[in-house]
Amino acid sequence: MLIKQKFLRNSINKKVILIIIILFFIFLIIYLSRPFITQYNDPHGQELYKKELSNELKNKLDNYILNSKIDSVTINDNKQTLYEYGNVEKSTNLALVRKSIISLLYGIAIEKKLIDINKTLKELNIDESKYKLTETEKSATIKDLLMARSGVYLESGVESEGMKNRRPKREEYIPGEYYYYNNWDFNVLGYIFEQETNLTIGIALNNWIGKKIGFQDFNENHIIYSKESASDYPTWRIYMSNRDLAKIGSLLLNEGEWNNKSIINQGWLNESTDNYSKTPYDNIEYGYLWWINKERNFFYGVGSAGQFLIVDKNNNLTFSIRKDSGVSILGMLKYRYFDNEVTNKEAFRFYDLFVENYKK
Repeated sequence: MLIKQKFLRNSINKKVILIIIILFFIFLIIYLSRPFITQYNDPHGQELYKKELSNELKNKLDNYILNSKIDSVTINDNKQTLYEYGNVEKSTNLALVRKSIISLLYGIAIEKKLIDINKTLKELNIDESKYKLTETEKSATIKDLLMARSGVYLESGVESEGMKNRRPKREEYIPGEYYYYNNWDFNVLGYIFEQETNLTIGIALNNWIGKKIGFQDFNENHIIYSKESASDYPTWRIYMSNRDLAKIGSLLLNEGEWNNKSIINQGWLNESTDNYSKTPYDNIEYGYLWWINKERNFFYGVGSAGQFLIVDKNNNLTFSIRKDSGVSILGMLKYRYFDNEVTNKEAFRFYDLFVENYKK
């Protein structure tokens, strides 16, 4: 009898432990699946007119994407959508395309006389609590940061291995002297923007651009902040859909105008997409947070995993090429361990395929 009771107790204990383990994994999956943002669809968003491509060209583009790592694409000209592929409505992480977007916001803020890009870090009260900035570092201006020439060589959130490996020693170069592509400059630019305008990046982007050109999927809460290093300045991420990003490209093709109203000053667009720095890459130069492809004669923003906004004024075309790197912890893990990024080479070949065949 005692042996039977002991057996029953052991059996019950094992069932309880099994139930606890199952519940743990259920709650873990629920936690890991929680989205960073809430997907949004604006009933007042403006859908661009869609032009039909030839079946031959559409098939070529579809087949290329099917054999690539690309998840979604939108191709626009200055007023209409020429091609869409994949889930163009889902808002996902722009990665470092964020800096090209904030370059546009700086242009608007300058025109509103809210920001002076000649102000120094000292004048803006920018410093670090762990690694205090030197007087030389504090002499860097907003303009230096826009060109990735701050001369401040400190760690920051979400650094790539390339950023870490190429980082100069502190005060190896004075502000403005040397180009070094790094997240400290970009994260601090987000902080300065919010400090000087008294607006969050999300509110400014939505009010100054989104509502005026008819964003369909963006919400001001689609900006996520995270502190991931010893720096006092958090990483800020923009989550945006493919079609809304392409709409920004159409705005730039229109020299910053939408429905005959100026949204972004044309002078700023010309200044910010001029080339100020050579980069380690052949035929690629750098402006104010924009890359300039000298070989193909377009400017573009690019981010990790494979986020691209290409603006080709000569051909009146803009390309939003995207890779979903995850909108939850589980999604990020899935991308990191089971997927691959869209490379520059892959994205530019897609661009070439379209341009070579579109006007035949």
